[in-house]
Amino acid sequence: MRPWTMLLAAVTFALPAAAQPVVPASPVADPMPAIAPAGISVRLVPFATVPQGAPQLIQPVGDGSQRLAIHETDGRIFLTTPAGGALGAPYLNLDGTAPGFLGGLMGVAFAPDFASTGRFYTGSYGSSGSGIAPLASSFGTENDMVVTEWTASDPTAAVFTGTYREVLRVAQPSWGHAIGMLAFNPNAAPGSADHGKLYISMGDAGDNQSYLLNGQTLSNPYGKVLRIDPTPGVGTGFTEPADNPFVGEPGAEATIWAHGLRNPQYLSWLRDSLPGGGAGTMFIADIGEGDIEEVNTGVAGGNYGWSIREGTFATWRDPALGIGDVMGVFELAGGPEAGLRYPVAQYDHDEGRAIGSALIYQGTAVPGLAGRLVATDIVNGRLFVADVDGLVSDDDPDGVAGFAELTTIVNGIQQPLLAALGTTRADARLGTDDAGNLYVVTKAGGQIFRVEAQAVPGPGGLGVFAVGVLGLALVRKKGRVFFF
Repeated sequence: MRPWTMLLAAVTFALPAAAQPVVPASPVADPMPAIAPAGISVRLVPFATVPQGAPQLIQPVGDGSQRLAIHETDGRIFLTTPAGGALGAPYLNLDGTAPGFLGGLMGVAFAPDFASTGRFYTGSYGSSGSGIAPLASSFGTENDMVVTEWTASDPTAAVFTGTYREVLRVAQPSWGHAIGMLAFNPNAAPGSADHGKLYISMGDAGDNQSYLLNGQTLSNPYGKVLRIDPTPGVGTGFTEPADNPFVGEPGAEATIWAHGLRNPQYLSWLRDSLPGGGAGTMFIADIGEGDIEEVNTGVAGGNYGWSIREGTFATWRDPALGIGDVMGVFELAGGPEAGLRYPVAQYDHDEGRAIGSALIYQGTAVPGLAGRLVATDIVNGRLFVADVDGLVSDDDPDGVAGFAELTTIVNGIQQPLLAALGTTRADARLGTDDAGNLYVVTKAGGQIFRVEAQAVPGPGGLGVFAVGVLGLALVRKKGRVFFF
């Protein structure tokens, strides 16, 4: 047994003396069935290109102007309109503006009252010691994760002028699995408890064994979704919301909103202001380790299982299996474990390598996607769709949907996005506009596409589109029921 395995066994996953772990003979060889075509084709129409850049996300500014913000990891933020086209000068460039900026502008979030206050927030890498004291400084640090508040003098201006201040720093003990997305709940009305609260997704701080305890450890911010009030507190750049689930719990980091995550890079909400908004469910796309990519619904205080769970499967670190040194995932031993929440949708690494985003489609450009969960894989750029209507992350591992794949038409040719890009890695993520219509952002050449409908006729006049809609209703129960 390796030393780090002994540490995990002794410190975190030690079993009661009477427990008899069951060690399975081998991991699950193929956790999920192959993803079938959804029977829905979409056109990826060129929208904009970020010159010499690596765009991370496109999103609405949300101030009534219909403007869209595109940010890229090198530190630039661009503004455009739903017409797209050539981008002008950056709205803001953190490189050379924010002291200690190391690149890696991962998240941008515009405050709900941006139109009147001009406030927006960025999450990025910063050099250690270049700002305020960080959370988790005892971990040691390669760099810091920095959340900055910017206040525009004129919120309508095409180029930022104004002031900024640091809100929060988190010591980052490695370069891996760091800060992800920043977001405000778009459904939180003024005066409600969630209005103006900033959500921050944080990875588990690394991709090696020394960080495996973080997701299940409430004393640090890694492997979590954090929630803060960016209003300055006494001696701090923010305020801890009193209704956060672990406030007052001895030894717990009060900013934690949800935990048990590995590398959650994307947060989204079903928007009440758009068709099908309903209860405004939150979704978390969490990048897996060796086998499973998953989508969860966000719940305050939720524990999503990492690192003893990957999707609806147990990892070799699950104490019910016995601590071994066998990589892979296993069927759950002894049934679901109380207190852990399982995904609403998942796929395995035969189909993709890292989930980049997941959101409910609420636009009008592709009617066949209405109300369905759309996701994309970062690496191969495949677009997936699942029917998760009514599903929530809970303690039932069987209540999970499988994915089907959208057919993509790029440059007038039916072809995978990766083939159209002419590269081996798409770095693909999704974004939306004010109307809920969909965009695909890729770092390959800095290209951004708008997603539009494409009719595909089927035999005897029955469209493949119609077959796909019927088939999507069957994608349930770990994806084990699929198309005919």
